[in-house]
Amino acid sequence: MPESAVAAAREALSQALSAGGFPVAGWEQHALQDGQVAILATLVSSSARPEELDAIVARLRRVTVATDTAWVRSPLA
Repeated sequence: MPESAVAAAREALSQALSAGGFPVAGWEQHALQDGQVAILATLVSSSARPEELDAIVARLRRVTVATDTAWVRSPLA
């Protein structure tokens, strides 16, 4: 995946989370075997309601560079 597409996807994710009031504590990026890139954002807030994150995922699905979007609840380390 071209770096410009990765940057566009990350920016779309950042804007969607910011608009939803979810500050990002950190980012991870992983190359996948099929040439695609997984972008993960760890949120500061643990009080996010599932329906709020579902709405963000739905908006991101409309971004053409995003082939898959999802959220996962993860226990704090």
